[in-house]
Amino acid sequence: MQSLRPSALSASLLLLMASASACGGTSQASTSNGGGATTGNGGDGGTATQTNTETLSGGAGGGGATGGVGGTGGAGATGGTGGATTGGGGAGGMGGGWPTCDAKPDNVPDKALHDIWADNPAAPTEVWVSGAFVTAVSRSGCTAGTACQFFVQEAPQFVDFASAAHRSLKVFASASTAVHFEGIAVGDQVDVQAWAWRYNVDGQNELLLQVNQQLPGCAKKVGSAVPVPVSAVLADLTVQGYEVDYGPVFVKLDLVSGKPHLPAETFGLWTTGQIDMNPDGITSLSPFFLTGAVFTGLTSEKIHDFTSIVGVFGLFVPPANPVVKYKEIYPRTMDEVVIKKVQP
Repeated sequence: MQSLRPSALSASLLLLMASASACGGTSQASTSNGGGATTGNGGDGGTATQTNTETLSGGAGGGGATGGVGGTGGAGATGGTGGATTGGGGAGGMGGGWPTCDAKPDNVPDKALHDIWADNPAAPTEVWVSGAFVTAVSRSGCTAGTACQFFVQEAPQFVDFASAAHRSLKVFASASTAVHFEGIAVGDQVDVQAWAWRYNVDGQNELLLQVNQQLPGCAKKVGSAVPVPVSAVLADLTVQGYEVDYGPVFVKLDLVSGKPHLPAETFGLWTTGQIDMNPDGITSLSPFFLTGAVFTGLTSEKIHDFTSIVGVFGLFVPPANPVVKYKEIYPRTMDEVVIKKVQP
């Protein structure tokens, strides 16, 4: 357990600030299961994933052992070659198309977010989530070529912090698939097709929805609503709470203070006028979900007392040091960072 006085925060935040601009990165575990040959037609290609880098295809369909038709490739893959016999080889299978979210595929189960929490899948499992509400989008919007993440929750609002437990998740789209999520914005009600799993790479332990070239997915706006945060205090925000007990809850903190640094850097928060004691250490304010991922309107190196701060509670685990897990609040606009006073 650690007590942090406001005067000691700067030294405690050096490691946190150094990693701020890379906040929220996620890498992909290494698995592959291409389809094998059968005695007739070729087996269908499986999905394939690999760490950090991405290939442009799933597993190729297996060739038919007796001249049957080659199996269908995984999403984005070429099909397998037909087996060669005296009767001639079968035709290659066709590559899979990218999902559009216009309708739920018959073979993908419809899951509420709390169902995914209950399932807690250990490996990527394809799911369809109907009518979730977007609470935050990194850099205020997904852009082709840049990894993107956004948070969704089951309803526009909940009664309190406890009732919001297991009702929200993060969607992480790789740089090469972020184009499929352009236009998704805070307040959108969306249908989502993605792959749910307990992401356990490099020391992480986060239940999330993932999309990359080998785990295809999409999101489509079907309605809209204004998400309403639930009241919380810094003591509610723990690593255990994010990973296991609650998830990425959309919260409002009242009467907290912090000392901003550079516009693109996170900075620690404490309850105004108090010494917080939290076994997980400090919770920081992050600019990662603001436009341009930078703060505006704050005075560098001056202590700010805030009337309130609104944002999604998240966790950042730097790949270079997975033992350290940084708790963060992600405001979506600077209007959600309400300044009461800047101390001289």
